[in-house]
Amino acid sequence: MPVSQVLASQVNSLTYQDNSCLRCRTNPNGSIQPPPSTRDAWVKKQAGRGGTIYDIARIFTIFDTSAFAGTITAVDLLFSSLGSPNTLMNVIAVESTAYGGSPTGPINISDYGALNWAQTYTAANSIPTAGTGITLTGNANFVSLANTGTANIAIINGAYDQQDVDPAGQIWTEIYLDIDEQNLGSTYLSITHTAAGYGNDVNGVASADISSINAVATADIFEVNGV
Repeated sequence: MPVSQVLASQVNSLTYQDNSCLRCRTNPNGSIQPPPSTRDAWVKKQAGRGGTIYDIARIFTIFDTSAFAGTITAVDLLFSSLGSPNTLMNVIAVESTAYGGSPTGPINISDYGALNWAQTYTAANSIPTAGTGITLTGNANFVSLANTGTANIAIINGAYDQQDVDPAGQIWTEIYLDIDEQNLGSTYLSITHTAAGYGNDVNGVASADISSINAVATADIFEVNGV
């Protein structure tokens, strides 16, 4: 089957800070980090004058997969890591409703909370140091999403943010992923899909209603009598 790349239509990072881990995770609004931000997906916990301070950042990205809708059999998410302090940082892709659900929609402060932690599209993957290409293998949920024509996802920390875990007992926890949100070509989907095949009508029968011609599948037919 052919494999094609779909570049990200948008990549953004939003963050929020609070002295409550619960509020930091569930607050509906955040701050949009102007690029080039260096800590795009992270969990930070440190002691401050008023007590413990939590800081969470999330990556939101959206892809226009309409050219392959209904034909996708596998999908992987790929991006480059510009920075990560250690392999304790792991990330996972989950459902998002950011950008108003449109590849051309704007990012808003309310998109910080526009995610569903329970709907996962990949497993949690450890992120190595900077300069490494990362591949997150999509699951069946991701394939179904891509087949709708739009893949709208959030890339978040998998150990604390997605799992709703307070990094308890740790005086300082700073684990982050830095990606190149200014270079959309560095964040993309690798899509495996069925071939389009022959797309013309035959003897008045619409191509959409034809599965084979003389027992040959239409996906393997490029011309019929030179057409």
